[in-house]
Parts: sequence; C-alpha cells; structure tokens
Amino acid sequence: MRTYRITVLIGVIFSLCCTGQTSFNSSNIFDRILHNAAADGIHLSALNFTDLVLREIVGIYDSAICSDNSSSKGGNGSRIDVHNHLVPDWYRSLVPVTGGNPTPQWNISSTFSFMESEDIGRSVLSFSSPGAAVFPGNRAKTLALARLMNEETAAYARSFTDKLSFMAVVPFPYINESIQEARYALDELGAAGLVLLSSFEGKYLGDPAFAEFFRAVNGREGRQIIFVHPGTPYLIVNGELVEANPTRYPTGFLEFYFETARTFQDLTVTQTLHNLSNLHWIVPHAGGAYPTIIDRILFGSFPALVNDTYDIMKTRLWYDTAGPTFLHQVGGLLAYDVSDSQILFGTDFPYVPQLSQPGSLQAILDSDFIDDAGKEGVFSMNAKGLFRENLFDQGCLH
Repeated sequence: MRTYRITVLIGVIFSLCCTGQTSFNSSNIFDRILHNAAADGIHLSALNFTDLVLREIVGIYDSAICSDNSSSKGGNGSRIDVHNHLVPDWYRSLVPVTGGNPTPQWNISSTFSFMESEDIGRSVLSFSSPGAAVFPGNRAKTLALARLMNEETAAYARSFTDKLSFMAVVPFPYINESIQEARYALDELGAAGLVLLSSFEGKYLGDPAFAEFFRAVNGREGRQIIFVHPGTPYLIVNGELVEANPTRYPTGFLEFYFETARTFQDLTVTQTLHNLSNLHWIVPHAGGAYPTIIDRILFGSFPALVNDTYDIMKTRLWYDTAGPTFLHQVGGLLAYDVSDSQILFGTDFPYVPQLSQPGSLQAILDSDFIDDAGKEGVFSMNAKGLFRENLFDQGCLH
C-alpha cells in the first residue's frame, strides 16, 4: 500500500484541545482507517481519490474536536428523519446522475439548516443509490468504496452524536466481504443498521446468491435493521449489464417505486422475510408499489403465504413517508390493517429539495386518518421503537 503524505498533519490536528461534547483521543484517525481496511483485506489504494476522502474524514473529526458540535448544529425539534442522505462532493463527482436526474449538491450545513427548518432533531444518514455499486464487476474498487463511504458517514454521526445516526452500505454482490463490512460497520463504527439497493447487478434481494448474507445478519444478537433503497434496474444481456428502464421517464420518476415492489415481492415469495425473523425492514416511500400488488401475488400464486405475509407487513416491515405519500398512499397502506405505529417520518433530503418538503409535511399534519398520538408516533416515537438504543449508540472514537 502506498504511503500517504498527509499523515504528519494528523498528529498536529489531534493535539488540539477538545471543547465539544464528543471526546476523541489523539490517535491517528488516518492510520486507523488504513490499518483496519488492510486488516480486512481492503486495498483503499484501488481508488484514485482515496487521499481526498481521507482528508475529508479527518476534517470532519477535526470539526468535532475543535468546536462545540451540539446545540449550535441542526434543529432542536423532536422529529426523527429516517430517510436522509449525504452526498459528499467526491461522491457526486463519481455519480453525477441519480435516477435520471442530476445528483444534488450537498454539505453537512445544508442538512443542519434543513433539520432546523423542519423541526427535525435527529437524522439517520445514508448514501442513496447506487451506493457502493459504482464499479460493476470490480471487487477491489467496490470493497474500497464501501469502506470509505462508511468511514465518512460514521465520522459525521460520531462528530454530531446528538443530531445524527447512520445506516451503512455493504459491497454487494461480494457476499463474504459484505458480511465482514456489515460486522465492521455495526460493531466498530456504530451503524444503526444497513442500507441495501433493491437489486445488484440484475439480481433482486431474494436471490439465492444473497441468502448467506441475510442468514449471517439474522444470526446477530438483537434486532437487525435493513433499509432498502430503490435503484436503477439492470438486466444481464450477453454477459453485460444493461439499464432496464422501459419508459422514457427518469428512473427516479417512476421506476424506483416498481423496483421496491420487485425486490419485496422477491423477498416474499422466496420466504426470506418469513424465515429470518430477526430482520426488520424499512420500505421506502410508504412501500412503493409493493402494497398495491401484494394481494395479486399472494392470492394468485402463493395462497399459503397470505397470513404470514400480512403478519410480517404489520410487524417487521416499516414504511417511511418520503415524498408525497400522505395524500393517498399511506391511507391505502393502512387498509391492510398495518398500524400507523409502523410508519416512519422520512424526507429523502437532499434528493427531494427543501422547497418541495412543506407540502408533504403538511399532508401528515392535516391527515384525518391518523390521530394526534399517531402523528407523534410517525414523527418520532415509531423510529425510537424500531431502532431502540441503536439510534443513539454511535459513541465516540477511542
């Protein structure tokens, strides 16, 4: 592994006194990241922008050490946003288009400003699609990218423990390496859960290729949370990955919601949902198209799964509100006897910009099918019930 030239700088940075609430020792963050990656067989040098990302991570920790990071950052409200994204400049350069639209500009200050404007007290950060699946077929780059993404997201969550939590990516479709990355992110970095795309290289989440991963996560102690985020669908044609959006519209406009339906249909009929009872799933955008087709799937072809599937929909599937879901969509979901205690507040910021948020928020407040106690649950208590202590357990770096 090559020698990085900024290492000397880090000792100076971490010799500064800590005036914020989060305490870090003076160990070399830079070297810790390199050492841990190497110990896991991850070669960060596979990416030509590793130096840039590591500098950024050090800067995040530096901000925590050298400033009061608590009450002056973000909102002081009670709402918990479970669907909030980070988009570092280096990642936007790597992925300039998301879902057929320009990837938004972002910095952590914009997240804090947004939280303040929407009365949000805590945001659960995650990377949106395509996550770490940027280099199809390239194992070394995928592993390195997933580790850098998790280290940076963890840096924000650890630096602003009273405002931020995070969900970690894994380097699918590499199963053993994904199990290893999940362990590292959950046990060492303090991730509140994992975020997966709806499909990877043409395979949906119920595919047998992923079964070992889900069994490993299910075997961990305590409730395990998996947030599934839709992405652009792909098919394998003559050994090549081909984008499979069948319409002329951007995938984020329409196809994302059917991608959610496809992958949860796959998880249902393969009984992945049924057999791994330690897993709890966050289904974005109030379930996408999944709730609207599940009757047809079950009653038409899998009647033996009807009762158990509906029980899972009511207990181990959780549905975020990202987008204009409260106008009609959530009402349809509740018609399945899903309790409003399974509904989680989510915004999809910054992919759904701040100017587009007030209507969705007001629709929740004005809803006549959820009472005031239910709305309080949507805004905060349901997330606390799902995540439990994991929402607040990133801890400090020692």
